[in-house]
Amino acid sequence: MSTRRLATEWTQTDTPQGLLAQVAEQTATIPDREQRQTLAGFAEILAGLRFEKALIRRFFREDIMRESVIYQDILQQGRQQEALSLVMRQLNRRLGEVNSAAIERVRALSIEELEELGVALLDFSGVADLMAWFDRQKMRDVEIALIIRQLTRRLGDVDQSLRDRINRLSTEQLEALGVALLDFFQVADLVAWLEEQQVSD
Repeated sequence: MSTRRLATEWTQTDTPQGLLAQVAEQTATIPDREQRQTLAGFAEILAGLRFEKALIRRFFREDIMRESVIYQDILQQGRQQEALSLVMRQLNRRLGEVNSAAIERVRALSIEELEELGVALLDFSGVADLMAWFDRQKMRDVEIALIIRQLTRRLGDVDQSLRDRINRLSTEQLEALGVALLDFFQVADLVAWLEEQQVSD
């Protein structure tokens, strides 16, 4: 069913609640799962500007929305903001006023990096410790980029899910991977190595 036809059908109602019901009903009939989830996510976000959450939940299945890439992105941003807020409070309490350049560097960190910083800053005694931590993170990023290049050259394309798992490795594990990858002949070897690391954690 085309988007234009859906839009025409959706507007054939007298009440906003009726329109919302039609949108939910028509969205549920879209056969392509990914397209259905994406449109449901868009519809729910827009509906949230006008309707109460309980009414939206009545018409849209929650499992479809949770699988929507839009919904996942919003959740990710929410977690990022929570982690950032917590780390900023910890930094201010531990180090006092932190300069704006350092704050911008903290804001640019991923959730995983914010979590690492949240643990590391418990041992900080001054802003110099924070700067040293940033330097170590930069070296880590360079090491990860080098390992990804080596893996790509050896095994071909390394998909994003494996890259994400590599990004979560500790410094010691990254060093071990840098050596182990010389014995890898296929992506399955990398997957098996990563599974071993997970079991040992």
